Amino acid sequence: MPDFIYIYSYSGQFIERINLPTKPPNAYSKFIDFDNETYLVWAYVDENRYNIGHISFISKQTHQILNSFWEPHGLEQYYTLFPFWKNNDKTYFSMIITNKVYQITRDGYHLVYKWDFGKYNIDKYRESNAFKVNDKNRNEKSKKIDQDFSTIDDLYFFARKLENKTYYYAQIVFKNNPQTSPHVFYNKKTNNYHYFLKTIEGISFFTFLLKDNYIIGELLLDNKDDLLKTDFLSDRDRLILESMKEDDNPILIKLYFK
Repeated sequence: MPDFIYIYSYSGQFIERINLPTKPPNAYSKFIDFDNETYLVWAYVDENRYNIGHISFISKQTHQILNSFWEPHGLEQYYTLFPFWKNNDKTYFSMIITNKVYQITRDGYHLVYKWDFGKYNIDKYRESNAFKVNDKNRNEKSKKIDQDFSTIDDLYFFARKLENKTYYYAQIVFKNNPQTSPHVFYNKKTNNYHYFLKTIEGISFFTFLLKDNYIIGELLLDNKDDLLKTDFLSDRDRLILESMKEDDNPILIKLYFK
């Protein structure tokens, strides 16, 4: 949330602090290294005070805003977790409560595809519950939305939208519960799709990274005892899982495509 980007080495040593424009916007949340000249950032903006968008290009040389766009409704502003990702030197953008995926260019954005789950269309819910940041009933409406995501059976949000050379990928979450977070792989060439909650081995996970040959994700421990009974864990893996405590760092797993 501060007006800086901090860069560290993999060993945790501080390398550099990058100053970002202080006002506007109000605060920064997510960013991605767009190209050799610019950062792409998502920012929280007071729409009553500043006439800029929530997506901004910031110069790596001057650290000033070069271009900005995207004026979401308040509902969208509160539900932006992992808005940017890259594939084949292209940068994509989406929010967790929309089926639409956009490509970002230096000039703006354009729609490239959208997820079609039939009657389960999160955009309809988003559009019917949209509100402005300065709405007088903002807190009440936000609380209702939080409750809806936790209680309505067919309401979901996107945990991740990613892609590689073979698949468009999405992980969706029902009832605001990571344990009910199925994966959807849509084959770009065949138009076939795979939809599953757990792997054949019974592993459930929360995806962080998708590459052409593998996935990296956080192991979900809802069936920890069942996993310990299987014979595909190595002795080292079994020891890690057995010694896992509630406040430990997440266990990351790497799953290869066959």
